[in-house]
Amino acid sequence: MFTDHLDGATLTGARWLAATADPAAAERWLRERTGLLPVPIGERFDVLYLHEGWAAAVLEILRVNGRAVGPVLRSVREQRMGVLVAPGSAEHWTLPNSAVSAKADTLTLACPFPGTYDGTSGLLWSYLPEGSGDLTSTTDLIDALDAHFAALPDGRRPEASPAGAPVRSRLLTYSPPPILPPCESGRDAPR
Repeated sequence: MFTDHLDGATLTGARWLAATADPAAAERWLRERTGLLPVPIGERFDVLYLHEGWAAAVLEILRVNGRAVGPVLRSVREQRMGVLVAPGSAEHWTLPNSAVSAKADTLTLACPFPGTYDGTSGLLWSYLPEGSGDLTSTTDLIDALDAHFAALPDGRRPEASPAGAPVRSRLLTYSPPPILPPCESGRDAPR
């Protein structure tokens, strides 16, 4: 899908994502404004993946409380959302039924052009990157998760960690693999 009516923030956000990607792939993606761009994780952001139901509730808590929400990538097929957070902050994050992507040599985030839906991958931005580099605070995210779980009728939290320790979102011990489809560095993103 070609988007000819872009606001300045959308194009600035696209350029912000493209800045750390392979230059040839980034140039093509910015020109065509379609497909997926593999953007290295850990340079400008880490990614915390949450189930879509949790993420929607938690992001609403942040918004209602006036907290900043940075870019959030949604996988319609996987029913997950990837919240972009500061580089290095995801290393200590582990929560059952969530996943983390932090800096690694070949780990990238498959990014659709802001404002478009990539039907092949089922990816779209729920909160667009606007290019400032402002990301969701992990501290605010933890507080919003605590508020979300506390508001549930039975006050239930996710299951205990594999080590058997009780789960408090500030003391987490479980880290499953990433849910959203990463692309390996040096390879074109799927089209």
